[in-house]
Amino acid sequence: MNSAKLLRTGGTFIAAGIITMAAAVTASCGGGGSSSTPTTAPTTATVATPTMAPTATAANAVVKAGNLDISNIRARTTVTDTTAVYLTIKNNGVADTLLSATVDASVAGMAQVHEVVTNGGTMVMQELKAGLPIPANGTVELKSGSYHIMVMNVKKPIAAGDIVPITLVFDKAGSVLVKAPGQDDTSGGITGTGGASPTAGGMGSASSSPTMAR
Repeated sequence: MNSAKLLRTGGTFIAAGIITMAAAVTASCGGGGSSSTPTTAPTTATVATPTMAPTATAANAVVKAGNLDISNIRARTTVTDTTAVYLTIKNNGVADTLLSATVDASVAGMAQVHEVVTNGGTMVMQELKAGLPIPANGTVELKSGSYHIMVMNVKKPIAAGDIVPITLVFDKAGSVLVKAPGQDDTSGGITGTGGASPTAGGMGSASSSPTMAR
């Protein structure tokens, strides 16, 4: 009687132990209760599409320097060692002066601001050593047979589309770089002068009051 009671009691202890262990395992595995697995919300990256700035070609660009708008920039094509750069300068303010011009050394040896005048019945070109006046609220056109930027000692022939970088120096507007694409010119005459001949030495020494281009 006592042995049977002890056996039942021991069985109760053993069963209780098994139940306790099973409960522990079930709890550790998530059984018997609801368990939510944390989820990470997907992150959506916003990628900005770059916007390219419009690029103006040298042929149609308007270059600004102070009150000046410089346009219609081009260089005469040539197979010789000289060429000319033409352009239009519109002044939206007080009077200014185009003092000088320089050319990139990789393209040519030197550049000068020239005019074409009549000397003894002959058209000649010469350097404007005092500069080219740009009247207040006026426009000056540099073109074949008139004012132009003479480019000398050109390193290689200037073909259509080739770029001639010229730095213009103004009294008030300061320095500005313009890029002149090569273009054919059908006006005739020697390079850049529309039929004019250079004065002695090709640089010009005669003094002449500049006549504004029309």
